[in-house]
Amino acid sequence: MLVSAIIPIGNLAKDLQNIKSVIFELLEFPMELIFVLDTNEHLADSQLLNLCRETGIKNYQILKSSGRNPGTSRNVGISAANGDWLVFFDSDDMPNAKNIISEVTSCNTNIDIIIGTYEVQSSSPNSNQLTSIFHNSDLLWPSISLNPGLWRWVIRREFVHDVTFPALSMGEDQCYLAKLLQNNPEIIFSPKIFYRYRRSQNNSLTNSKAKINDLIEIIKMELSLKNFPLIYRKVKNYIVIRQLLTLAKNGNSIIRLEAFKLFFKFIFSLSPKDYITSIKFIFKVFWVELIE
Repeated sequence: MLVSAIIPIGNLAKDLQNIKSVIFELLEFPMELIFVLDTNEHLADSQLLNLCRETGIKNYQILKSSGRNPGTSRNVGISAANGDWLVFFDSDDMPNAKNIISEVTSCNTNIDIIIGTYEVQSSSPNSNQLTSIFHNSDLLWPSISLNPGLWRWVIRREFVHDVTFPALSMGEDQCYLAKLLQNNPEIIFSPKIFYRYRRSQNNSLTNSKAKINDLIEIIKMELSLKNFPLIYRKVKNYIVIRQLLTLAKNGNSIIRLEAFKLFFKFIFSLSPKDYITSIKFIFKVFWVELIE
């Protein structure tokens, strides 16, 4: 297979119809689907197996994880992948397989990562489900750091080596991307839309304050990354800043105190040039949240 698509599933009943649509989207392309079930739902494995047989897809795996977090599930999927490239999809969104395969087949052999553009579709019942397109450019790393979107990164499997996701539920994807950047990848940016991301309501992990403690451990991991390539160092800084602001905004008093300590540890790690770019990014974050 050219591409292995890893899809963690924590709630099969909720996402079953969307998963069926994803299978039909990927059916005609040289992609391997790796479903990783991390759910207590009764007979979820047999239901998913029946769905795969019903759609006629041939290249798929159904695996199980007991980690109860997407990080562990994705690690299970990586270990079983056979494709030359890896992509990570969520079970409630919709990839654009045609554009992904087109970009992968035309890129040079020295490329390690391709970052595509994506659409955002609101799932609010009061909205008209308007779609926005976020464009890419290597000159717009601050914007990409605001919306890194693991699901729009296509990664050569050989480049991954032993890089793993933290076994956590919030911020684990950003930490994984930072780990990849530490290995100094060759990256290209594609103007093609790789993915349609459905902005969830309150049941999304991204919006859940119950998992916000995970960000403390994630930031500690990111700050421990040493010998970071200069070209990507500011990207890691941007990711850490956004996570610190999330803690300050949504955490309780204990979490905010821990964020304050991490902030000073982060500040002391910066060079004078980093101070300037980091301050600019903080203003950018506030501006984005203001207009939203």
